[in-house]
Amino acid sequence: MNYDIDDEFSGPSKSQRKRDAHQQQELGTRLTTCREAHLQALELPDVLLAAIAEFKKLPNKHGARRRQLQFIGKLMRDRDCDTIGAALDRLESFQPPVSKTVPASEIWTDQILASGDSAINALLDANPDFERQKLRQLYRDCQSGDETSRAGYREKLKRYLESLL
Repeated sequence: MNYDIDDEFSGPSKSQRKRDAHQQQELGTRLTTCREAHLQALELPDVLLAAIAEFKKLPNKHGARRRQLQFIGKLMRDRDCDTIGAALDRLESFQPPVSKTVPASEIWTDQILASGDSAINALLDANPDFERQKLRQLYRDCQSGDETSRAGYREKLKRYLESLL
C-alpha cells in the first residue's frame, strides 16, 4: 500500500494544533490578569468574562486554576486570538519609559499631568495598591489654580507616588 500524505490530510498538523492551543491558553492567562475595565473594553463574550471572573475567585488548590485556564483556552478557540491579543497589547502598551537617571515617581507624575485618567488607569493596572480617588484628586488640584498652587500640588503628587513606588 502506498500512502500519499498530501492526498489524505490537508489540515494543520497535531503539533500546530497544540501550539495554537498553548497560544490561546497564554492569551487567556493574560486576560486573567487584566482589570475589569480592560476586559469590558475588549468586548469579550459573556461566557468568557464569566470564566475569567471564576478564575479570579478560585484558590490554587488541587489544580483548580490550571483547569480553569484550560477551560478559558477552550473558550478562546472560537475567538480571533490575533485581534484580541493586538487589542490587549494596545491597552497594556501605555507604560512610561524606564530611566535610570529620572525616578519613576517623576516619570509617572509627568505622565499623569499630561494624559490624565488614562495614565492614572495605567498606573493602577501596574500598581493596584494605589488609591484611585487620591490620584484623581491630586491630578484635579494640579489642573486648577494658579501657577504657584499647581507647583505645590505637583510636588504632593510626586511625593505620594514616591511613597508607594
